[in-house]
Amino acid sequence: MIIQKKIFVDLLKTFDLAQGQNPDSLSKEINLCDVSVNLKLALIEAVNGDNRPLNTWLFSEGFNRGQCLSWIAPVKDENSYKYAWMIGWPNDTALDVQDWFRNSRSLTKFNPLLLQEFVTPELLFVDTYKVSKISFDEFAYEDEFAIFQLGYKNAPVEVGDANQRMVINTNFAVEKRLLALDRLDFISETSRNRDVISCIKDNLELFSVLHSEGHNQGHFVGAWPLLDKVKSKAVIYEAVEEFKACLSSVVFVEHMPISEQKKTAFAVCVFMSRFLGYGYSAYKLTSHRRETVREITVGLMFFEWLIHDKVIRVCESGKIDFDATDLKTSLVNACEKIFNQENNVKERSYEELNLIARYWYSLAFPRKDYSYCAKKVYNTLGTSEKLL
Repeated sequence: MIIQKKIFVDLLKTFDLAQGQNPDSLSKEINLCDVSVNLKLALIEAVNGDNRPLNTWLFSEGFNRGQCLSWIAPVKDENSYKYAWMIGWPNDTALDVQDWFRNSRSLTKFNPLLLQEFVTPELLFVDTYKVSKISFDEFAYEDEFAIFQLGYKNAPVEVGDANQRMVINTNFAVEKRLLALDRLDFISETSRNRDVISCIKDNLELFSVLHSEGHNQGHFVGAWPLLDKVKSKAVIYEAVEEFKACLSSVVFVEHMPISEQKKTAFAVCVFMSRFLGYGYSAYKLTSHRRETVREITVGLMFFEWLIHDKVIRVCESGKIDFDATDLKTSLVNACEKIFNQENNVKERSYEELNLIARYWYSLAFPRKDYSYCAKKVYNTLGTSEKLL
């Protein structure tokens, strides 16, 4: 059944003219729009600095196919009134994938790597129709959560990791992985993975959703889930936790109703997204903050594990060669290793997390620096102006 997608036309016009308007003036304009009373009230609360009612509306209506979605928030600025906003729809592929995750729980509950005491809220993937320029042009946010990661006025109380509701801009998620795919294509030494690269390209939206949803759930599975307060506050473990969550997405997909070819290609997609996507993009930056160091580290944990496991070979040219099936198996093995490390701790303490983290950090940074192989691959990528 084809569901007609509608747009809040007058609300879109109101949002287009929002920049510079004070909250009272903008609230009056919103009140004249042809939308439900509940949405009007939530939007008016939002432009005045409280997004909680609007987020409640978004996550109650956001999983209905074809439903027009809207969101707005005032951005902190001393000189003028500014707002970040979007108009869009829920992504249909994501709704299908979330059905798969729900249906697969009867199988994943028997896999200790995916043992899940708590199921975190599903991500809301939005296909944006139009987004405020302020979200991207004036603020240099590159993540797919960009519009929802700005410094908002009157931000509500902090929500625990397990209960966070997150919105993803589907277009951003796909574009980030498309760039990583171009880098993989460039850096591949031989043609033996042509079919894998082609499969990733044909399924980029599906794989983006599977990776994000699997990663989100992956924080709360296994021997030591992120629900634990010691773990959630351990800064030194952040990169390992991100690595483990991504690996868990590969294990989750083993239980999904897709072909073996797609499962293998998905594993390669996860690797390329972290090492050639987020990791390499962070590596190129001239200054490194805590977040960018974490992205570099996660990418290197993927790469150096696969080097250690003799799956990836770095050629004389600085390009890489690997068997895709072996890569998938190796990533599952890495997830099992972290599970065993977390399962065998004497107690759930910061000291035990530190010991596990030291193993993975020493793998990512041999002798506390980039390995010869990692430098060689990154330098080869740097020779392509297209991929900079």
